Amino acid sequence: MKLILLLYIIFSFSLTLGNTLSVDEECQIFYSIIGENNGRCNENSYDNTGNNSYAILKDGHINNMYISTKENMEKIPSSIVELSELEYL
Repeated sequence: MKLILLLYIIFSFSLTLGNTLSVDEECQIFYSIIGENNGRCNENSYDNTGNNSYAILKDGHINNMYISTKENMEKIPSSIVELSELEYL
């Protein structure tokens, strides 16, 4: 429940921001969240399978992020609010 509330707040706040980041900058945020550059920040990659983390881009912005449970992530970094088109985490 707390995670859903946090995501709602992040999503609501991100609607007030403009899309000022490039695709590369958004992918760097994704890589910072998972702790490595795994090269899996790809446009239209709904065919990704397996247990790896990946991000899906739509219209030049990340709108879906899948984070593997094997990732050693202690908290969601504040930079996630810069992903103004993020719809699914």
